[in-house]
Amino acid sequence: MYIVGTLCWVIAARLFGDWRHWEKYHHTILYFIVSDLLYNFITSHYPLWEYTESNFLPNHTTINLMVMFIIYPCTILIYLPYLEKLRKPFSKFLYISAWVGFYVFCEWLFSLIDLFHYHNGWTLFSSFVFDYIMFSMLYLHFKRPLLAYVISVPIIIILLIVYNVPVSEWR
Repeated sequence: MYIVGTLCWVIAARLFGDWRHWEKYHHTILYFIVSDLLYNFITSHYPLWEYTESNFLPNHTTINLMVMFIIYPCTILIYLPYLEKLRKPFSKFLYISAWVGFYVFCEWLFSLIDLFHYHNGWTLFSSFVFDYIMFSMLYLHFKRPLLAYVISVPIIIILLIVYNVPVSEWR
């Protein structure tokens, strides 16, 4: 299912992504990937969620790397070009909401078929709230990268506190 889902993302990005101007989105793709790498480092001994192994992909790390390096760039190449064209704040909110809905639906579907698990207080509702933050931060990073980095720090601290991530156990 992971392979099929990834192939769907690649096809969608090929059809709807702005490949002609990929350099314009490169820094936000890296922000997205580095943010997820940071999550995986910080929560390596205390995951909030994780992918379940499958026949072809043996563990969470392998699956997550595929998501980071294939699905995240595809997401950005489809998401940002269309958002950038919208002028009205309410239109942008609806567009972001559609992406949040799609991401949450995919996560719900994967959890339903036992390919995605929640841990340590994280829930589908947590992902819903987080996805609004994430898609907003991706757009902010695209427009004002330095501000996005500054705002990311308190968001990370709040998440560490809310989900009681044991920082003292980092190695």
